[in-house]
Amino acid sequence: MVIAFAVLLALLALAALTVVVLNLLALDPPWLAQTRHALAEARYRAAGVLAEFGDWLRLGR
Repeated sequence: MVIAFAVLLALLALAALTVVVLNLLALDPPWLAQTRHALAEARYRAAGVLAEFGDWLRLGR
């Protein structure tokens, strides 16, 4: 179990390092732009859901 966790962390670190290097070299591959767009869309939708839930709580339902 610990080895699997270490491998997962290593892969995550490698992916983060890849993104940092691509940003430093001013490269913008299509998969990075698509990922950035998808994450921005997810943040936008999650914020809307949380705002609606907050409104629902304030109304006392």
